[in-house]
Amino acid sequence: MKKLSIGELAKYTEIQVGTIRYYEKRGLISKPCRLESGYRRFSLKHIGEIEFIKQAKDLGFSLKEISELRTLVQDKDVKSRIHEFIAAKLKYSEDIISDLKRKKRSLQNILKRCSGGECVYTCCLFEPLGASWVVNTIPGLCNRPKNET
Repeated sequence: MKKLSIGELAKYTEIQVGTIRYYEKRGLISKPCRLESGYRRFSLKHIGEIEFIKQAKDLGFSLKEISELRTLVQDKDVKSRIHEFIAAKLKYSEDIISDLKRKKRSLQNILKRCSGGECVYTCCLFEPLGASWVVNTIPGLCNRPKNET
């Protein structure tokens, strides 16, 4: 089997050479064999390890979590821990999605209340900032009369 240079591995996996070096330094991929000249030579195993990292990153796992997962995978007696680890990540992702949906609804409500000729600066988002100050200090803003405070 042909061994790959770091440049060939980078091209094949579509990641930067520096990223491969970083993954090696962090222990996310196995140490490659080295030629007498010191050049690294990579195998198909390294391609698989990098593809695993890319897929895990796409699923939202951090490099620290990927390292933990890789460690768990190497221990065949911890299948339930792997399941728990992934289930916790799913729960975390669901919480983020729920929070994003809440923010989306809030932004949609603000747009509804702040549209139709209403001055954006007097909408509910800016009320805590004392929006009347903004309206009162910028002449002609929203064509509203100045409020006496």
